[in-house]
Amino acid sequence: MLKDLKFLTTKHVFLLALAIIFAITIFPKLLITEYNKFSLVYINNQSKSLLASFSIVAFLVILHAKDIYKFEMLSLLFYTFSSFAAILSCNLILLLIFLEFMVFGAFCIIASNSQKNNIGPATRYAIIHFFAGTFILSGVAMQLNEADSTIISHNILNFQNIQLQSSISHVMVLIGLLINCASFPFSYWVTDSYPNATLHSTPYLSIFTTKISSYILLLMFQGSEVLFYFGLITAFCAAGFAIFENNMRRLLCYNLVGQMGLIITGIGFDGEAAAVGITLQIIFCTIYQSLLFIIVNSIITRTKKHNLNEVGGLLKKMPIEALCSFVAIFTMVGTAYTPTFISKSLITANASTWVTALFSLANFTLFISIGLKFFYFTFICKHKQPAVTKGSTESFIAMSTLSLICILAYMFYNQYLPYFLSDIPVFYQSKKVFTNISMIACCVTLFIFLRNLFCLRFAINLNFKSFLPYLTSLYEKFILFIVNGSVNIVKNMATIKLYNNTVEDSPGITIVLAIVIISTLLMFLCLNHLLIT
Repeated sequence: MLKDLKFLTTKHVFLLALAIIFAITIFPKLLITEYNKFSLVYINNQSKSLLASFSIVAFLVILHAKDIYKFEMLSLLFYTFSSFAAILSCNLILLLIFLEFMVFGAFCIIASNSQKNNIGPATRYAIIHFFAGTFILSGVAMQLNEADSTIISHNILNFQNIQLQSSISHVMVLIGLLINCASFPFSYWVTDSYPNATLHSTPYLSIFTTKISSYILLLMFQGSEVLFYFGLITAFCAAGFAIFENNMRRLLCYNLVGQMGLIITGIGFDGEAAAVGITLQIIFCTIYQSLLFIIVNSIITRTKKHNLNEVGGLLKKMPIEALCSFVAIFTMVGTAYTPTFISKSLITANASTWVTALFSLANFTLFISIGLKFFYFTFICKHKQPAVTKGSTESFIAMSTLSLICILAYMFYNQYLPYFLSDIPVFYQSKKVFTNISMIACCVTLFIFLRNLFCLRFAINLNFKSFLPYLTSLYEKFILFIVNGSVNIVKNMATIKLYNNTVEDSPGITIVLAIVIISTLLMFLCLNHLLIT
């Protein structure tokens, strides 16, 4: 049915809309700001920069796309404007609404792939994100008791020296955002759903959901020490599973998870420089990840192969893709004289030595297990050399433009950094540059000697399926334990403040927790049912 809905002019309309959004962010006076007095729109240098960068990358992703159908294009349009509205939302209720709109848009995008039966992955995606929305809603409901708590700012959730109810709301909002950021142990939804979308939809989905959630996480929870540990675990787990991955698109999804782990780790650092560094890292991460996805799409389109063990020796046959991959991979690791070297230097500017060492270790681990592995098995290793067809001009334009942005972002950092930071530190100290280049050289040497360990024997996914029946039964037992242990307490709940609220029109913690428990059980049961059927 979707093949009958082919409607090419919507692509041009969509590209024009993205160009208009980019123009509005470049000329701030065009922004409609009369609603600012109602605290509905939050516009600052960071949000405008995110809008501009997301618009450029989305424009280039759609530019190289082929065979976009009307339903899919409308889903992309709905998803895009919901994402932009979420970035500009100043009210937590509006933010939650637009996040749920994003979930619905992404569900339609994943399900619109006419070549696969994607109802299962799309439904699992929707379930896990609606589940995250339940946690965010529960936390927001508790925060509504406090004055001006619906306004997003850097101090919106100051949970020092506050009561139990605020502490629980802090945890709930944090859990919901971590799920959306693909943090451990909820990272599976990226590798489960994104590779099942169309070739052009996968990089498009990677632009918004995780990046916007990390930006919100930065605004609300910067400096939380727990984020440092969650981020490191996420990065190392993604690197470990990526070692055995064979599918190129799924390998880049592991890279997405790992890079989000680094961003979450950076959000755990405090300070203005770290906040600016995280914002820049989100922007640069969007650029080089989309570049890698477009390169993989070009390889799949021209070779008709999806796995690393089916390609190889493409350096001479696809030189533009190889050169752009080189730029993207070394931008990803933060090599000296790349823009991410600047952003990662800002992130770790005020961090202790051992914290910086762990952050760097996670960064270089991802570089070896994903970046070098992808480049070696795709362009250098000659175990198979498939036939290559001619590439499209649009793909070459998109890849070249994103690569050029990676280069220019370094060359002109003195022009855009004052836009974010008044006191610009010195980045290029001889000792720091030498250490960076030496570490990268050691990683390359280590990969050369241990490359046989990365041989593509089998593929492994961050697979939750085999554990779901056990988790479901375990959670049911946990609920029964709570019910049986609370019988005596329930008899006297009428006198307990947690149950009988003294604040008019305020949500009770008992009701909120009941919603969370029920939604968690429903999530497990729905996912379990999807796997059985």
